[in-house]
Order: sequence, then structure tokens, then C-alpha cells
Amino acid sequence: MEPGEIVPQALAWSRPATSRSTPYDLPLRVSARTDYAIRALIEIAASGKPITAPRISGAQGIPLRFLLNILADLRRAGLVRSQRGRSAGFVLARLPAAVTLAEIIRIVEGDLSRVNRATPEQMAYPGAAEPLRDVWLALRSSLSAVLGSVTIADVAQGTLPRAVQVLAARPYPPADGASPERGELPEAPAPPPHTHSDHLVWARRAQPNRPRT
Repeated sequence: MEPGEIVPQALAWSRPATSRSTPYDLPLRVSARTDYAIRALIEIAASGKPITAPRISGAQGIPLRFLLNILADLRRAGLVRSQRGRSAGFVLARLPAAVTLAEIIRIVEGDLSRVNRATPEQMAYPGAAEPLRDVWLALRSSLSAVLGSVTIADVAQGTLPRAVQVLAARPYPPADGASPERGELPEAPAPPPHTHSDHLVWARRAQPNRPRT
């Protein structure tokens, strides 16, 4: 798997396993840089006033040197700005309710909607694998819907969208190793308008669980 690849837990059971005795484990993977960037922005939003990099670092357990590099990128992207003087520190340059997790991932990781360095629309598979392209398109759409519906304000205030809460509450792996029936896909929230939710990385890795002894 490439650095920064994400496999959404919410979509882990969108495809039935080959048998109910061997469900597939699709782990969630988020790069440290993306995780730190999102958490730093949440900490700034929750502060409600200018907050220094050392305070963000201490509150979130982010290495200060790494954090400063991330904040510099976020400042260049227009998500944060720094203040000097008596009220020195970082503040959000935009309303937290207007910044989605999808946009942050796009800024930090770049355009990562890729399969073998091509976009899903550019993929073409021969023979029996031809429908696989639509699977990648569907997976990107579902992941984008979740990340594009959650804002920094939602996380900082603990008010996640109801649809996200429902997905998060689902058991993982499903109880007794069962997988959903064909056609039973998790409902994902519709992305808000004017987001960058399509510029996301996604990947899929199937790995059978080890049999119980």
C-alpha cells in the first residue's frame, strides 16, 4: 500500500466475503501527516482564540517540528493564519463549518484518487475484469460522501452527522464473522455542495481473518 492510502472502516463490509466463515478485514489506514493536520485544525477550532504551536503540540501529542511543517502547508493553503503580538498564535482563516475533512486530505496528500497512477475514469480492464472500474468509482464516491460531509466544526463540537454516527456504531468486524448480504451497502451521507471530496485517496486490500483455534 502507498503512503497515505485510506481504506474506510465504514465501507469495510460493502462487499460480501466469499464465505461467511472467512470474512475480509479491510483496515483503516490514514497517514500520520493527514491525521496530525486534521487534529491540529480541530484543536485550533476548539480553542476559539489564537493558540500557539507548542500548545497544539502538547494538547494533541504531535511532534512540534512536524507540526510546524504541517501548519506552514495549511497556511499556504489558506486554512490557517498566524498572529503576532500579545495574542500570538494560529487561528483558522475560514469558518470551521466550511472546512471538510475531504478538503484537508486533498490539501495534505494531493490528488490521490488513483489506481496505478491513473484516475478511476481512465482505467480500462480487459475481459472479465471490465466491471472492476465501476467498483473503484463506487468506492471513491462512498468514501468522498463520508469525508465530505464532516467538517472541522462537527468534530470540534462533537456534533457528527447522524449518518456518520450510524456507520461508526456498526460492529467491526460484524458479529460472529457474518458479512452483509449482496446488495446491502452501508448508507453514506450525501456530500455538501462545493467541496473537494473527489480528490481523495482510497485503496482496498482483502485479507482473510485467521481461523479460530
